[in-house]
Amino acid sequence: MRETMKVVDVAISEKEWAQAEAKIEKLLANQRCALAIKASVFGAVYFKKGWCEYRQKKWAEAIGSFKACYQKFPSNRNDKNQYHHESLRRWADALYMMKDYEEAARLYRKYISESAK
Repeated sequence: MRETMKVVDVAISEKEWAQAEAKIEKLLANQRCALAIKASVFGAVYFKKGWCEYRQKKWAEAIGSFKACYQKFPSNRNDKNQYHHESLRRWADALYMMKDYEEAARLYRKYISESAK
C-alpha cells in the first residue's frame, strides 16, 4: 500500500489526476475488507481520491470521496486523519461547483466553526 501511495503522490504532484485516481481505485478495490486499517491511512486515500476527482471536474464523485474521508474516518486520540478537517472544506467546494450553494454554505459554516475549536 505504501508503494502505491508513493506512486499516487508522484502522479498528483505531476497533475496526472486520472492516473492517480486509477491507482487509488485499484487500491480501494483490493482493500475493501481491510477498513479496520487506521483512519489516518484511509482518510488520506479518500482525500487524495477526492482531490483527483475534483481536479478533473468530477464534482459528484469528489463529493462522495470527501464525504467518506470526513464521515467514515474521523480522527481520534489514537489515530489522526490529517485530512479530516480539510475534507469538509473540499466537500463544500465541490458542492459549490455543482451550484448547491445552500448546502455548500452550511458546510463552510461548519468548517469555520470547527476551525475555531
